[in-house]
Amino acid sequence: MPKIEVFPNGLKVYQDESGYKFTSDAIELAKFCKIKGKDNVLELCAGSGVIGFYCYDKKPFNSLTFCEIQKENCEIIQKNISLNNLDDATKVINLNLKDLKSDFEYDVVICNPPYFKNEGKHSNNYKIDISRREVECEFIDIAKKISQLLKFGGKCFIVHTAMRTAEIITTLKQFNLIVKRIKFLYGKNKAESVLIEAVKGANDGCVVEV
Repeated sequence: MPKIEVFPNGLKVYQDESGYKFTSDAIELAKFCKIKGKDNVLELCAGSGVIGFYCYDKKPFNSLTFCEIQKENCEIIQKNISLNNLDDATKVINLNLKDLKSDFEYDVVICNPPYFKNEGKHSNNYKIDISRREVECEFIDIAKKISQLLKFGGKCFIVHTAMRTAEIITTLKQFNLIVKRIKFLYGKNKAESVLIEAVKGANDGCVVEV
């Protein structure tokens, strides 16, 4: 059953109470994103679309496309589009991102992917399982798709578990996505998550933010 979350800035977003709920990592990624008004933006692994909606609420941009594998989440995204009066600027695609194709290249790609490899103990709730684990796609699939759909010089913004930082950076570079900016999100004793900005075709050189 969808429930409305209301943010301090007034943004309202439905999320599925029976599925995977977005966390503070999603909001931190939205705050980390740098998007221009002319940009065409794609959000992969969109969930309820909270990152894209939060970014658009900060500063409107040209267009926002959501790609999400779960039909129920796509229906919630559509509710959120209507809730925030964004019908003219948005599009929802119900598809495994590995099968996504586009007639044009995006300026920005945003992604909050599954953090964990498809191994170990799984959840009894499949909707939660495919949101947390690489059941339907692995990070290498995501990096490859971002590179295919992002224009040269375009930016991607990703949040992931900090323990896979080295793997994420290496995989992105394999597809000509060069990490330019990193920020770690800390728990009590260590970094738990990492925010990454990568640019397609950029030169090496990275800033670590605090």
